Amino acid sequence: MEKLTGTLRGRIALAVILVHAVLLPALYLSLSYILTRSHTSLFVSQVRTFARLVADEFELGDALQSDVRSISLLDSVILSGEGVYATLVVGDQQLRSSVGTLQLEHPPADDFQFGAGGDSTYFLTVPIERPPLSATLHLGFDETLTAAEIATSKTRVLLAMAVYFTLLLTFGIYLATRLSRPLQVLALASRRVASGETSLPLATDSTFVEVRDLAHDLERMRQQLVGVNERLRGEIDRRARLEAERLALERQLRHKKNLETIGTLAGGIAHEINNTLVPIQLFTETARDDTAADSQARRDLDRVLQATGRAKRIVREILTFSRQLDEEVLTPIDIAPVVRDALHVFEALIAPNIELAVDIPVRCPPIRAQDTLITQVVMNLCSNAYQAMQPDGGRLAVSLGTAPADSQAPQGWLRLAISDSGHGMDKQVAERIFEPFFTTREVGEGTGLGLSVVHGIATSLNASIDVDSEPGQGTTITLSFPIAAGDNEPSSGAS
Repeated sequence: MEKLTGTLRGRIALAVILVHAVLLPALYLSLSYILTRSHTSLFVSQVRTFARLVADEFELGDALQSDVRSISLLDSVILSGEGVYATLVVGDQQLRSSVGTLQLEHPPADDFQFGAGGDSTYFLTVPIERPPLSATLHLGFDETLTAAEIATSKTRVLLAMAVYFTLLLTFGIYLATRLSRPLQVLALASRRVASGETSLPLATDSTFVEVRDLAHDLERMRQQLVGVNERLRGEIDRRARLEAERLALERQLRHKKNLETIGTLAGGIAHEINNTLVPIQLFTETARDDTAADSQARRDLDRVLQATGRAKRIVREILTFSRQLDEEVLTPIDIAPVVRDALHVFEALIAPNIELAVDIPVRCPPIRAQDTLITQVVMNLCSNAYQAMQPDGGRLAVSLGTAPADSQAPQGWLRLAISDSGHGMDKQVAERIFEPFFTTREVGEGTGLGLSVVHGIATSLNASIDVDSEPGQGTTITLSFPIAAGDNEPSSGAS
């Protein structure tokens, strides 16, 4: 605002200077001409009157009767005023003042204008008629005093005009400031309101009634616009929120349908594969028992049984993913000891370059679950985190904690968080990690069912899963279980 006000003051000052740059010289020249004319006219009038009086003295008195009295009268002309030259010509005789400062051999011609001749002396001739005598009076008067008075007057006029210009410029800037500052405040506030700062009032304390009325009208318009903007913003936010919720629900529905379809298909395939594996395992065990212990055939049959066992474990994972648990088989349990036992087993399997950090309280609020399902969730998530930190190792953190209640969990939430310092995932990979058979590992290193099983168990337990991961920053997977309602005491979980 100061910059804008300063700019306006500068413009007004420049306008005043430009206008007076034209007017003041013309006014000064006019006043100088008037002063010069008035002073010179007065000077000429006075000296001519004075000369006429001296001539009358010669004509009416007896000065012409004596040279001494004539010279005395001429001396009085010099001594009484601005005279510098006085000469009386009577016939061939020329009488001069004895005190005159200007001595000329011949009387000069008359000056008809002030300053003529360039000699700073105004000369005039006055005829004297006193019969029987006839004479001519030649007088000269100093013009320098009048010229000095003219110069002094011009200087005073110039100073007066300078003072006038200064006062006018100061008053103009003051008036412009008083008028422009509230206008600048309103303009700046209007721009800020237009840019989104709608809470800024449009007000001013100007002493100008018109400016106050303008501010009042603008403030009323601002309040109306703010009301409209708030309503529009609220409607836009509400629609954006509803649209985001709709899209999220659509994604969840599509994901759930995909998982249900894949789960149904996987369950049917798993049952068929399991039915096929049972006779393979039985006949292989029978053949193995009929084979010598140190024969190559027995070793080959052992490998077949091992492969059959791995296939049956995969089938169990598929069945776990595809099945929907019945509420009747879920009981309120404290999962803290279950998680500790699972970590105790897992700690014996990991490499020394993995640091395991555990933050589990002694007791936790109960949730409706099964020991085996919680164990499977912990083992699968920890195994996945362990694989993400190979081969360099890192830090694996497991924690249990609570979160406040909301509409989905009136009793609150119990959160299980498992974090690793591995390579992390981008957004595209994170969105697919719970899909069955999706894996980022090399062929033969994983089936892509571990996190799918975790998702299936979490869904069956009405738990939510949050994934926080960035490439190179590790991954945190958080399962939020609704705390069980009622007065049921939780079972101890694991033995």
